[in-house]
Amino acid sequence: MTTTGLILDAKRLRRKVMSAAPLSYVTPAQIDLRSQLLESNDQGTSSECAAFAIAGCLEFHNWKNEGVAAQIDPHPIYKRAKEIDEMPNVEGTTLEAVVQAAEDLGLMSWLGNARIREVTSADQVKQALHRSGVLLAAFHITDAWAFADASGWIPEGGNPVGGHAAVLCGFSQVGDRPYFAFQGSWGNQGWRGFNRITPDLFRMQFAYALAFER
Repeated sequence: MTTTGLILDAKRLRRKVMSAAPLSYVTPAQIDLRSQLLESNDQGTSSECAAFAIAGCLEFHNWKNEGVAAQIDPHPIYKRAKEIDEMPNVEGTTLEAVVQAAEDLGLMSWLGNARIREVTSADQVKQALHRSGVLLAAFHITDAWAFADASGWIPEGGNPVGGHAAVLCGFSQVGDRPYFAFQGSWGNQGWRGFNRITPDLFRMQFAYALAFER
C-alpha cells in the first residue's frame, strides 16, 4: 500500500512561484472538494503515483469546466513522462514530467505552462485551493501512511519511504481537529481513497504543489 514513485529532483524545472495574495485576501475556514473528484484509483505495486495524481487533477477540471465526468487512463501519461524525465533506470517520475506528458498527449490543451504555479507553503495551499481548485502535490512520506484509519487520518511517526504524489483537495480550520485533505492512489485506503493529515504533519511532509490557474 505504500508503493510510492515520485522523484523529488532538486534539478527539476521550476514553475513560477505563486504570488502571495493581498493582505486583505481571506481564505474560507474550510474547503472540501472531495465531491468534485471521481472515484479513487489504485496504482497497485506500480510507481505511477504522479501519473495517477495528474489524472485526478485533470478529471476534476474536466468535470468542473467541461461537464465531462470520465476517468483518465494514467498509464500513457506515465509512459510518456518516463521519456521526458530521461531517468529510464529509476522507478517513478516527477510532477513536472507528468504535466508535460499530459500536455503532449493533448489532455491539457486548455492550459498553458504560463498558468501553472508552484505552491510552497501551507498558506499558499489554502489560497490556491480557494482560487484554483485541486492541486497536484508532492510529499515526503513515511510507511505510517499505510495505516490510515477508517476516516482517513494519517498517523504520525514511521520510517521515510520516499516521495509520493497526491491530489490536494481541501482543508479545514473548523472544530478541534484541523486538517488538510487529499486523494491518494491506493484505492479505498482511508475513507474511500481520501485522507486527512494534521497541519503540523502536513508542514513536515509536504514538499510543494502545482496549481492550475485556468
